[in-house]
Amino acid sequence: MIDEVITRVYVHLAILGYSRYKAFDASLTVHQGEVFAAIEEALFNFDGLTERVQVDCAKVFVLDASNAQFRRNPKFLQFCGFFGIAAVFLEILNRSARSLRL
Repeated sequence: MIDEVITRVYVHLAILGYSRYKAFDASLTVHQGEVFAAIEEALFNFDGLTERVQVDCAKVFVLDASNAQFRRNPKFLQFCGFFGIAAVFLEILNRSARSLRL
């Protein structure tokens, strides 16, 4: 609750693949700027850059998640390029299996 009002809070989680070290961040919205800031804060908490970042197909990262016309968000690719990070996208094939789309 914020000022006695029930408020939705979005929690952003970044996990290092090898050590499983976690960095949490929170925001009141899930707009592109807040998600990019959460990723940047996670990089700061991890004391450095990573070779790649693996994300799902949220609207912040992907413009069209359909298999026929899969389109990455160019602003997210530019953000990753600024840090020299490769973006890897998870494509949900079905509920039990996932694959990577580079």
